Amino acid sequence: MKRKANVITLIIFFILTALVGCGQSVSESRFMDVFKQHYREGNYEKMLQMTAAESIAKYGKTQILSCYKTMDFVYDMKYLSAEQDGQSLVLRYEVELLGIKGISKVRVIREGGQLKVMLRSLDTTWGRCVQEGV
Repeated sequence: MKRKANVITLIIFFILTALVGCGQSVSESRFMDVFKQHYREGNYEKMLQMTAAESIAKYGKTQILSCYKTMDFVYDMKYLSAEQDGQSLVLRYEVELLGIKGISKVRVIREGGQLKVMLRSLDTTWGRCVQEGV
């Protein structure tokens, strides 16, 4: 009887873990990996879902989607660290573009328990649209 209870407990644990995982926020270290994967797949609506409400209010969904569809986001990024800066969080990445290495900073904010990217402009290059500086 005890073994049956343990099996049921494990099943419930796995179901709850899967359900929580569906709505769970992407970790700081994986945020840009997920964002970039959506870019590669052309899933701009998912990218919009990962965009801060403040940015959407400022620029509008149509303009942001247009920016995402035309931006140049083809370089490698490696997560380095994160630092709290007031209400937002600055994620630091090592980037390499055309053989040149640099540091990229991406500002994100927590909304409803999930990280969301904050846009600085709607320039179609990733660096001008999102990065804090290289």
